Amino acid sequence: MGARTVRVLCQLARGGCAVLFFAACGRIDPGAAPTGAAGNAAARAAGVVPLAGAAAGSGGVSVAATALAGEGAGRAGGGAPGFTAVGGAAGGMRLAPGGAGQGEPALVPVERAGKYVLERGALSFDPAHGARVTRLAWRGQNLLTGPDIDMLNYGSTFWPSPQARWSWPPVPELDSAAYTARVEGDALSCSSQPGTRARVSVHKRVRAGSAADGVELEYTLTNDDSVPASWAPWEITRVAAGGLSFFPTGERVQGAQLPVTNQGGVTWYRHDPAALAGGGQKFSADGAEGFIAHVAGRTLFVKQFMDVPPAQQAPAPEAEIAIYAAAGYVELEPQGAYTALMPGQSVTWRVRWRLSDVPDEVPIAVGSGALVQLARSLLTR
Repeated sequence: MGARTVRVLCQLARGGCAVLFFAACGRIDPGAAPTGAAGNAAARAAGVVPLAGAAAGSGGVSVAATALAGEGAGRAGGGAPGFTAVGGAAGGMRLAPGGAGQGEPALVPVERAGKYVLERGALSFDPAHGARVTRLAWRGQNLLTGPDIDMLNYGSTFWPSPQARWSWPPVPELDSAAYTARVEGDALSCSSQPGTRARVSVHKRVRAGSAADGVELEYTLTNDDSVPASWAPWEITRVAAGGLSFFPTGERVQGAQLPVTNQGGVTWYRHDPAALAGGGQKFSADGAEGFIAHVAGRTLFVKQFMDVPPAQQAPAPEAEIAIYAAAGYVELEPQGAYTALMPGQSVTWRVRWRLSDVPDEVPIAVGSGALVQLARSLLTR
């Protein structure tokens, strides 16, 4: 995957909220590579920018932080709020800032209730509760679930894989305890305390650009143990009940408790809360092309990451992609490469999020080739 150019201008707003304003620069390469004493040279040779390890996120504030990435009230050219629809691959469409084409957007922050917002949507983080993403808004609708649906499982979080190494519930220091948050260069940076049941720590960074660039979430997983250990990064994003999830089908299936449909080289799952009254179910498998997508109403949410070959995935029953469904929500779960880490060594993994309207002429149905092409048109190559 090629590099993408974005820049985020960060500042502190009133009330201790960290707010990100977006403009242009900086190299971003989706993927993962080990860092630390043994891994930094290899990471740079592979073209991935390594981060410092556990020390990268010390200090800062521990308050709820909000990264706002744009949502508007008006339409331009029939696209998303404040965006213009431009040509995409295979009849799909890509969204560019209204009036700006593919160039730099003119983003003007607006102050509301002591916070600054950009008129094209909202992405909110809560460092006090695991630095989770608690809001992903499009047309004023939050696609993510909150604690009103499930007190433990809500929003978007991060775990180390495999789960068999720490069992259940999730490691609190990584999933639900307070992170230390601060503005660090051009990003919002959040760092966990070392885990107890999993001897790792997590460093999260978020950057956001124009609508075409989307939002990048960067995770650094550090081995805090005194012995070598292998881990894979794992992002768990909970979207609201209903909707249609899909990803390009890969080479193998690792767990098939949740019924899915494989059609047109794509794995599909339509959420039916009534079928899950007896408890949650999961499907895990190898994917292809490095993305998973979800449609809620006529909003398309795409998560892009580096494609991981089966030989580099965490041990079964883990897999590159999983969909977990309960009655009240669906989890979209990509994983990065399973990496051997020496004590103090880290691995960095990046996931890029994008949102788009689904045009009226694109069917939202299992097997919809136009829907798959729309998702592909939003990917960074």
